[in-house]
Amino acid sequence: KKFFCHKKMQEFVLDKTQDVFIKTLSLLYQPDVDRECKENMREFLEFLHDHDESNNYLKNFVYVVIKKFADQARKAYQGCNLISLMNRIVQQRRGDIFFEESI
Repeated sequence: KKFFCHKKMQEFVLDKTQDVFIKTLSLLYQPDVDRECKENMREFLEFLHDHDESNNYLKNFVYVVIKKFADQARKAYQGCNLISLMNRIVQQRRGDIFFEESI
């Protein structure tokens, strides 16, 4: 968490780990993997997304990672515990877009 939330290192760390995250999700969200591992990953992604309300870089990182995972591994994504997080993220992004347009 410290690497991802450290302001000076954040952009470098996120850029270098995006593909690793997507591959990790593909491996983690298999039927034979313990549910607790999947919950830990969801909680970590949720933490990254919600850690700093003003940090759009982290928010976008989580969105892109889940979106690419969903596109690359549709079967693994269907029914996984990331769907509710992704729905919340998309809803927030829509709200942000409509808020910006009204200003």
